[in-house]
Amino acid sequence: MSRRTDSMGKAAELAGERAGSAGRRLAEQQQLLASGEAQLKELECFRDEYAGTMHGGVDVRQLLNHRQFLQRLNEAIEHQRSVVQRQREALEQERIRWLAARSRAKALDSVAQRFQDADRRADERSEQAQADERTQRPPAKPWSEG
Repeated sequence: MSRRTDSMGKAAELAGERAGSAGRRLAEQQQLLASGEAQLKELECFRDEYAGTMHGGVDVRQLLNHRQFLQRLNEAIEHQRSVVQRQREALEQERIRWLAARSRAKALDSVAQRFQDADRRADERSEQAQADERTQRPPAKPWSEG
């Protein structure tokens, strides 16, 4: 294997590792988003359930407490929505980085493969030339005793 083939192979391997790393970061970001979305859904469900708990026969203080708690829930929901939005944006950025890393890895892999193929063909040509040379030599004269 030539030095350039060896170097390109190492570069392709490193690019593959970077693409793998980017893929793992992408998966982590997907999990964060899924978790954030689940938390948002839980908050919304809890708010909806809690909003339906107040029925007749309550005093003003209870009604005010109920409304204040609903307001805090709504604020928490809005906060979680912004967290989820940031997570979506971060996921998109990780996806872009992963696609770029994967593309680089594929390109370097392709070049490394071409270098390996060229080395193999050069080796085959050299072996064929040696074989041709051996077949074209006149046969060696046997040793005669004299």
